[in-house]
Amino acid sequence: MTLAACLAGCRQTSVLPENLWARGKKPAASPATVPQPTTKSALNDREKADVQMAFARTLERRGHTDQAISAYLDIIKKDKGRADARHRLALLYDKKGDAVSAAKHYREALKRDPDNAQIHCDYGYNCYLREEWEEAESSLRRAIEIGPDLKRAHNNLGLLLARRGRTDEALSEFRRAGCSEGDAHANLAVVLLLEKQWDGALAEFRVAMAANPNSKAVKHGLQAIQTARVQGQLGPAPTVQPGTAPDLGRAPIPPAPAPPPAVQVAYRQGPLRTPPPQAELKPRAPSSELPGVLGPAPTTRPLPPVPPCEPVADSVNPLRGASL
Repeated sequence: MTLAACLAGCRQTSVLPENLWARGKKPAASPATVPQPTTKSALNDREKADVQMAFARTLERRGHTDQAISAYLDIIKKDKGRADARHRLALLYDKKGDAVSAAKHYREALKRDPDNAQIHCDYGYNCYLREEWEEAESSLRRAIEIGPDLKRAHNNLGLLLARRGRTDEALSEFRRAGCSEGDAHANLAVVLLLEKQWDGALAEFRVAMAANPNSKAVKHGLQAIQTARVQGQLGPAPTVQPGTAPDLGRAPIPPAPAPPPAVQVAYRQGPLRTPPPQAELKPRAPSSELPGVLGPAPTTRPLPPVPPCEPVADSVNPLRGASL
């Protein structure tokens, strides 16, 4: 029985009569049950590449990156015109951090499919990672020209423009990518963090927080700035100048009064001098010797004795028994 008959359904064959087996005779097969010879055409290279492409994508989805790369390389050997295989191969090299090998396969893919917006977008981001700014902007704008609604291209172009200091254009591209106002400023703040522009990042995070107070990205970004400050990667927190109150909604802080000038004590250097002798003090004459001045001292009378205090009645004391 051929393999084609097995795949057609071996469980559908008729049951052989026991008496024929007992007699040692083979049953006569009806024309309907006789397997017909089939001719199986060989797969061409294109069809083999399609099968391997599906297998490679399965490996990629399951996280077997190295095996998927080997499969895509084998596909390219069989069919050198497969731009999709080169595109997937470039993405995997980017994932592994080999941006140079990825760029090579991006270019080969674009030679075979020059009007593919997805490949232009991914190649532009690869150039962004390698800091090939002009090539990155050119490829991303080409992707937007081919596919104006490709949000990834707008977002990647916004990242590039932010890195180049073109913040207004970057915010515009973030909005075209579908970001809300808060998310657009949060994206810009993240790029400024990468550039270690702490003050600019903090200002953008505050704008994003005002637009979306519950944004987790903003909270993580502010925490990153605080961590960098603790680790000494940036200076101390900015102090509030007198008369200003930024972003706090409070009244201006009055300036503190100036401290009094310090008393300057001048010390004269030189040899010590002996102080002059004091005049001799003469004893003062008694008052009796001074007629008409004070007169005799008055005599004092003893004070009358103070009578003992009588106890005060409880009804008169309003605090008695009260809890203080």
